[in-house]
Amino acid sequence: MALKNKDGSVYRLSGPNPAMKTQSVWSDFKLHNMKWSTDRFSNLTKTSPPEPPIQAEPEEPIINSPLVQPSFVEELESTKPEKIRIVVPPPAKKQRSEGADENPSERTPEVHRDVKREEEEAEAQINKVFIHCLPATTTMKTDSLYGEVYKTVKYGEQYSFEGVVISETDIGMEFWTDAQVSLDSIVYPKVNSKRWWRVRTKEPKAMGVLYQCIPSEKQPSFQA
Repeated sequence: MALKNKDGSVYRLSGPNPAMKTQSVWSDFKLHNMKWSTDRFSNLTKTSPPEPPIQAEPEEPIINSPLVQPSFVEELESTKPEKIRIVVPPPAKKQRSEGADENPSERTPEVHRDVKREEEEAEAQINKVFIHCLPATTTMKTDSLYGEVYKTVKYGEQYSFEGVVISETDIGMEFWTDAQVSLDSIVYPKVNSKRWWRVRTKEPKAMGVLYQCIPSEKQPSFQA
């Protein structure tokens, strides 16, 4: 079946280029710098045998060397210092004086620690701060249709308590107190940072509670 063009005529392949009919053929030309001379090298792969490894001559000791005189070696042996052995005597035991049990007044008085007083002094060294608090009551509600859980927070009346600020950074604060503070409550420690915090988690710690807080978006006014 012959190939046809779009107009229905038979498709024909294109013939030789007509411009080639008038092309002249170069028959008279000269080559320049094309006569090269060649040199041949034989036995290029022949290699010389490897040289034997160099063996190191054994070194003679300095003492047996003819450059060192025997008198010098003997002089060194004679001037060699002697080892001195030092004996350390054991520590002397303290002898108990006679009649020590008979005289109770001469005994060393025993020191009794006042544990309660030490605890009070340690407590006085702890830097307690005054903390304002806006208590929160959290209620969780579930949508009966879609099953989604909603959280509502209601705030109560303000109150204050004493606590100890354990650590404080730009994104969190920890404080300890023996007062009960509910989650999501807003606290305001009276320190130089002057920032509001929201209680996130709590953990019992050392006869009290350790609270972890995050920055609070709500910033109520705590009037002194």
